Amino acid sequence: MANIPRQGTAFVDFARRVVEILISNPWGVDQESFLHEYYGGNPPTDLATRSFQWEEFKRAKDYSHQIFKNGVDGWLWVRARHGNLPHQFFYQAVAIIVGGEPEVIIRYPVSEALLIDKTGDWYTRTRSQMRVTVANITAKKRAALATGNTRLLEQAEAELDEIVVLAPRLAAINFDTGITVLRKKPARNQEPQPNHLLLEGNQDR
Repeated sequence: MANIPRQGTAFVDFARRVVEILISNPWGVDQESFLHEYYGGNPPTDLATRSFQWEEFKRAKDYSHQIFKNGVDGWLWVRARHGNLPHQFFYQAVAIIVGGEPEVIIRYPVSEALLIDKTGDWYTRTRSQMRVTVANITAKKRAALATGNTRLLEQAEAELDEIVVLAPRLAAINFDTGITVLRKKPARNQEPQPNHLLLEGNQDR
């Protein structure tokens, strides 16, 4: 059977299945783990079908992003981080729409791994940077409170204190304001300055 891109209801159903797989794998999925789960442990061996299904996965991920922006419950905002192998990427569910509002679901420490992995790419991708920065702090605080790790909680609070935005509540609650990070280099004998996260509200990358 030819590998024909899904359309209409078939594609939406596939996208929902992709969302389910991403939610059930909080550490992310690469091509191999996605195919293994999608095919119930018996993925195809021919490269054409494997590549086709992976491209369909990425189409479904982009579709989820579009619906997420519209505030539709159950859809995800997803980011990718590099794996250890060449050309390997793990796709992470970062946030989900619940009751019309975004809710961070990524866990710590994978949230920090994602932040470190992506920061170098984000000198201009301001909204993505804000979302992952906020998600990492949220995940870190949640992990600290769940485990009683006061040092981790202090670290998360300190990182939150470094965020200087014109509308911090909008950034944290609505998960939808773009920012850039500027680390000011201190002059000699001057105290280090915190990161400043500046609003760039119309960017979405």
